[in-house]
Amino acid sequence: MRADTLTSANLLAYDRQSLLQLWEGAGLSQEAIEFLAVTSGEETLLASEATETFREEFEETWTSGFDEIVGGTDRLASAFVARLASKPRLGCVVTHIKQARSSASYRSW
Repeated sequence: MRADTLTSANLLAYDRQSLLQLWEGAGLSQEAIEFLAVTSGEETLLASEATETFREEFEETWTSGFDEIVGGTDRLASAFVARLASKPRLGCVVTHIKQARSSASYRSW
């Protein structure tokens, strides 16, 4: 069974509510909700399901290590370009992309 599978009736009921609905149902005032959301860094997640935070904590989403591209994220695109058979022309509008099993091509103007 997957870690994000909810089996309890209570958890399923919470999963059908947004975080905002859960806090409102608990009787919190709008000011208390705002304070709690801002201080916990969840103000943009108020419309998300209430159990999302539980899942993230259970799966250690934010406490596990992250991968880092040494030298900056622009190096990822540069690495792709370096491996292309023909280099793309910058500043063009791509009008068509065709992908085959082992290659891809594009048209631009």
